[in-house]
Amino acid sequence: MSTRLTWMLPALAMVAFGINPALAAQKNDTGVARQVKQGERKPSKEEEIPLPEAWQLKMDEIERHELGKADAKYVAGQFKEAMPLYEAYANAYPKSPAVAYAILRKGRCMQRLLKRKEAIVMLQEILEYFPNTIEMAAPALFYQGQCYFDNGDDANAVKVWAGIARDDGYKVQPIAAFAINQLGDYLVSDNKPDQAVPYWWQVALDFRTQNPKAALYAINQVVWYYIKISPDEGKLREFWAKCAGWDERRVKLADDLATDREYWGRVIQAVRTHARFEATEASKRTACLKYWSAQTEGKFADWDDFQLAGAEFLRSADPSDAGKPAWVARLDQIFEGGKKDADRTIRWMGMMADNGEKAKSQTYYQKLDVKKLTYQQQRAVAAILYGPLAEPELGKFVIMAIDLGKLDDNEKESLAKWLWKLRPPDGDTGMMVNTTISDVPRRTFNLLGWYESCAKDPKYVELVVETADSLRTNETYSKKAIMIKAGVLDKAKRFDEAIAAYRAADEPPKTIFAIAECLVKSNRLEPAIQELRDLEALYPTAKGKAAQTIASYLLKAGPTRKNDAIQECRRIMVTYPKTGESSWAHERLEELNVKVKGGTDAE
Repeated sequence: MSTRLTWMLPALAMVAFGINPALAAQKNDTGVARQVKQGERKPSKEEEIPLPEAWQLKMDEIERHELGKADAKYVAGQFKEAMPLYEAYANAYPKSPAVAYAILRKGRCMQRLLKRKEAIVMLQEILEYFPNTIEMAAPALFYQGQCYFDNGDDANAVKVWAGIARDDGYKVQPIAAFAINQLGDYLVSDNKPDQAVPYWWQVALDFRTQNPKAALYAINQVVWYYIKISPDEGKLREFWAKCAGWDERRVKLADDLATDREYWGRVIQAVRTHARFEATEASKRTACLKYWSAQTEGKFADWDDFQLAGAEFLRSADPSDAGKPAWVARLDQIFEGGKKDADRTIRWMGMMADNGEKAKSQTYYQKLDVKKLTYQQQRAVAAILYGPLAEPELGKFVIMAIDLGKLDDNEKESLAKWLWKLRPPDGDTGMMVNTTISDVPRRTFNLLGWYESCAKDPKYVELVVETADSLRTNETYSKKAIMIKAGVLDKAKRFDEAIAAYRAADEPPKTIFAIAECLVKSNRLEPAIQELRDLEALYPTAKGKAAQTIASYLLKAGPTRKNDAIQECRRIMVTYPKTGESSWAHERLEELNVKVKGGTDAE
């Protein structure tokens, strides 16, 4: 037996890696998260091993052709058909350098066909007869480990992964990176993350080019460990330097990482990504986030986002009310350490308001001279006052301080509509702003929109009617105004007036459907059906919907119109086969326990 295989047999190999063999045997579904319990795992392209180019050069044309036929079936996912072709190749060309490849692919076919036990046996042939053909032996071990793992045999899977990581020849093969990562993941599941880190570190450094997918995974795991499990900025900084960043693209390293904003920005991002804890992990959360908050102190005083991240970590370390004073004090300290301009003051005002610190927010508000602010700054302050601070009178004061004469009509319209959309809205201030719009029809139409939003109150219904009528001669707004009027009258159950407005708007087929609905709601079913019959005859794009609406009205009319509804549904199936309306009609007939005769259902 090859010396390369001796480490595979005893459980001592697992012990050497700090793994409890008995525990590994018991893990099964409670251990490492299994990628698949039943069915085929979806392999990444990096898991597939191509025929080495150097081997191809040693093969004659016939050999390449025969092996190519098998590979074509494999690539097409026709694994059952590929297996005998690989076997035939190995038998026909026993001295070919590609025999190990053919056996590997045959074993891989078995694995992909979920014949994992048979695959393990087939792959073992490579380990016994071609152990020093490392390009194929390392993948064979990896695939064996996958088969064991997917079969629930964690003990043997871990044994194989440990063997790959231990062998100087195997562990440098690109596919070995996946196995070493899985070994690390298993150690984490065995509550030994500190033992997993060296393996991930190895993959991160050794496979950045050969297997970037595995390397990036390993990088992420190392960062996770030094952020959450064992917070250590020094180790994290060393890892950044060793890897030249944590992305697929290496970065140009700064001379001093202690003052490198790119590095520290990624640290902040990593803390936000990885330092997440369950409710039961309060003590771990507190220790971790207080550590990272402390790392931000005394650095980059002119970088607010960085400093505020430190405050954020401090607040998250103790999210209870007891932890809030420290967070507020930290924010005050950060503010005092930088420029005290309007933008920063508004930002701090908003942060305090958003976190329920009303008095503190107002303290920052009092630092502002609202008349000297830009329009955008005034809008931002007003949003805080109307919103989280719930101080509408102060909000109105800020709006009144805006120099409306310097705004164009678009800005005025935007401001008025914003005030109307507040909850609760500031209707009066919005109307005041709207009156300053120079385009009279435009401001009238805006006002109509405000009245429409208030039309649950009957007095506003009349205002809608009056305002819409005032725009009836305006080419730009008349149609829209009449439709708004019709909709409001419809909701107010003034159906005859609504119908008249819909007819005046004259936007078929939409207005005809609306008219039919008004007729039905006012107990005039037959006129409604006639409107829809006319619509069906005149507007091809809406005919199916018109017929379906008729059938729907007849169904809702109750037992007295049941036969009419059935007849209409059958007509839809005959007239509009293979449509959504036909499917709908078929479903209604089934609900009525009516046999479907004639017509074609939608496919």
